[in-house]
Amino acid sequence: MKRTTLALLVSWLCACASGASETTTKIVDSVKASADSIAAAQAAAAAAPAPVAAPVAASDTNVPRSYVDTAAWVVDARQIDTTESGSAFQCAPRMFTEADTLTLRMSAPHGAWLSVKRPDETTFYLVTPVSGTTPNYSIVQPDSFPNKVMVRFLGGIVSRPGPDNSGAMTAIFGKSGYYEFRVGNDLGTNRPRDVQECTIKLVPRSRY
Repeated sequence: MKRTTLALLVSWLCACASGASETTTKIVDSVKASADSIAAAQAAAAAAPAPVAAPVAASDTNVPRSYVDTAAWVVDARQIDTTESGSAFQCAPRMFTEADTLTLRMSAPHGAWLSVKRPDETTFYLVTPVSGTTPNYSIVQPDSFPNKVMVRFLGGIVSRPGPDNSGAMTAIFGKSGYYEFRVGNDLGTNRPRDVQECTIKLVPRSRY
């Protein structure tokens, strides 16, 4: 009788041990499956391409363009030299006030950028190629600018400084002194190309 009872007890213990082992195995397998799922999700996220930046919209990009003079204009030989010996890039008038209309004459084709640097070294980019990631404040259509021969705009023009137009909207010609215009390519980088320059001087109205 005692041997039979002992045998039954051993059999019951073995069955319990076997069940516990199976339960432990199932738990380990479940944890491993969860870890594998997390790792797979992380790998998929890392391999996913970065989202493409949407073009930045701004409500005031047309402000500088509103100062462009599109009226027909007869070339003044006293200000612009249209002969073959004339400079490929000319600015007029050589002395001006903010009440004047400025004229830039360029030999086409030329660079896709147009900039002007104030006496305090602040640079405004009047024409830049469209980047798709920053607002474009070009005074003429960027795609047609390289073939433009002449651009005219009012001296009271306002815009945002810097190649990314991140500065505050302000008057370009607000300080007396020399203004340097440049036309070329990649003017907003450390390696500008095909650069041509011309300089004119802003003077107070009372002295002009």
